[in-house]
Amino acid sequence: MSTYAVIAEYNPFHNGHLYQLSQLKKDSSDRVVVIMSGNFVQRGEPAILDKWKRAGIALENGADMVISLPVGFSVSTAATFAYGAVKILNGTGIIDRLSFGTEEKDIDKLISISRFLLNEPPLFRSVLRDNLSSGLSYAKARDLAVREVLGEESGDILSLPNNILATEYIKSLLAMNSSIVPENIVRNNAHDGSDINGGIASGLEIRRMMYTSRDISSFVPFSQALLDTDTLPDPERFFSILMYRLRIEDPRALEDVPEAGEGIGRRFHEAAKTATTLEDLYEMVKSKRFSLSRIRRIACQYVLGITKEYLNLLLERPFIHVLGIRKESSPLLATLSERSVFPVYTNLKDVLEDELIKKEAEASDIYSSVLKKPSPSKRDLTEKFISL
Repeated sequence: MSTYAVIAEYNPFHNGHLYQLSQLKKDSSDRVVVIMSGNFVQRGEPAILDKWKRAGIALENGADMVISLPVGFSVSTAATFAYGAVKILNGTGIIDRLSFGTEEKDIDKLISISRFLLNEPPLFRSVLRDNLSSGLSYAKARDLAVREVLGEESGDILSLPNNILATEYIKSLLAMNSSIVPENIVRNNAHDGSDINGGIASGLEIRRMMYTSRDISSFVPFSQALLDTDTLPDPERFFSILMYRLRIEDPRALEDVPEAGEGIGRRFHEAAKTATTLEDLYEMVKSKRFSLSRIRRIACQYVLGITKEYLNLLLERPFIHVLGIRKESSPLLATLSERSVFPVYTNLKDVLEDELIKKEAEASDIYSSVLKKPSPSKRDLTEKFISL
């Protein structure tokens, strides 16, 4: 019997995710613990469905337990997203294996590249530093440095999104000297949503379909009844909150978010004077050094009040918020509570005085406010623990 972990966003849960869980549960005695982004995701935007709906769908389709990844990790860089999730999983004391999707078949190649990136030999650091000093974004500077030092094959492997996350997971496991074993499942469909094949479509393409009221039943294992368009996030509501803050606050306030850099506050504030849509704002702010994905995360971190101080505190003392469990897997929760080195919660209402927990509740309230039809506040206090 093994307990697998999956780090996911399920934005939304689709047939590709269902396939992964089915592969992990070929042995009926195996269990799968999912640690899932909450109401905001790494793209720097609200999740397409709230965390309770997504947790319920995951449990209905093979997950045995769903843990909510704290919001500070959910909206961070791939490296911090991965490190935070792995740190929590490593601290549970119940995980044997970590499963993730990759474009690369050979796990040994991914482990070798991950070890190289973790150790950063002097030549690599030198080339990377030179690339950064030329004004390139970190992602581009690292890509060129890897190709120069390790070769084009490694560069090609690291150019693909699932491989990038995989190496971050493996790096984190190596850095922690974790006993958790990494395992990959090869992913074949395009990440950008351009490929729809055999009932498998990317999350991006499914979200596009949801926003245009197209039928997604061929690509997801959950009921269309969950997809009332009033429950979807409205980008313009998020834009309004962002613009309000940009227009009344000092530009320096924005530079306290984790991914900000010198001058980014002024760029955002200048753009806010004339931008008329969220995408317009992002296009005006982005630059050679600040990629569009980084700009999105900076904006999201700013709206949510994610500061460098908060993120450092979260890295120092993460916590485990269990959203739900399958009834037949309930012994997992008892074992988790016994073995975890971090505090375990199934309800947050009794620990709201903790500033880290308070940030989770605030994020959920902001999420409720940006839906097309805003939902009630304080849901982290009122939503019931899911038991299926």
